[in-house]
Amino acid sequence: MKLTTKIVSIALLLFNGIGAIYGGGSLILHPDGSGLQMPFDILKSSPFSDFLIPGIVLFIVNGLGSFFALFTILFNQKKNYLFVIAEGVVLCGWIVIQIVMIKQLLTLHYVMFTTGVLLIITGYLIKRFHK
Repeated sequence: MKLTTKIVSIALLLFNGIGAIYGGGSLILHPDGSGLQMPFDILKSSPFSDFLIPGIVLFIVNGLGSFFALFTILFNQKKNYLFVIAEGVVLCGWIVIQIVMIKQLLTLHYVMFTTGVLLIITGYLIKRFHK
């Protein structure tokens, strides 16, 4: 069960990390959202004039953060579960803030929020197996 939990955590972190690096990178390179075919008008109720700042935060916090948590698992670092749980909390927070800012609820929000919850659960299970 311990190995299965770590494999699930690794898969979730890769899923989130790759998506966030790709999405954040695209928003950094194309702050108008054109790289992801994102309609610019979804920013009208947000404090942002373009997607640059959200792209940078997505890239660093969700993308690099997921890979950092992934490496703590792969290299069997002490308290690696804390990084998995933290990334899950960050991802859930990111999604909630995004929904509030753009005033839309999309299928991708459900998928990514569920991913965050599963990261929190697997992190907790990894902690339990350490004892």
